[in-house]
Amino acid sequence: MTDTIKVGDRVMWRGSFGSNYPRPATVCGITVTDWPREKYGQDRDEASLELVAANRVIFSLTNGHWCYSEQIDMVRTKKLWEILGKPKEELPLYIGDPYFGEVIEELLKKEDE
Repeated sequence: MTDTIKVGDRVMWRGSFGSNYPRPATVCGITVTDWPREKYGQDRDEASLELVAANRVIFSLTNGHWCYSEQIDMVRTKKLWEILGKPKEELPLYIGDPYFGEVIEELLKKEDE
C-alpha cells in the first residue's frame, strides 16, 4: 500500500467540514501547509499520509469542492483501495455514483463476516 495521496487518486471524502457521510471523490489538487488548517501553502502533486494525518493538506476535488485533510476518511479510503485494487488511478469511474458509499459499507460488512 502506498504512503502518499497523489493528484488523480480516489478518496472517501466527508463534506460539510467532515460532518457528512463519506462519499468518493477524485483529488485534482494538493496544497501542503506549514500548520494545520492553514489556508495557503505550496502546491504539490502528492502528499505523505503523515502530512494528511497532521491535517496539513488541502485537497481540491473534481466534484467542485475542496477540503482539509481531516475530511478525508482514511480508514474508508484505504479500504476502498484494498477492495478495488491498485493502482488507485485505474479505479473504475462508477465510484462517482452517490450511492457508492453504501456499496462500500456493504462490502465491508461482508468482509468482516
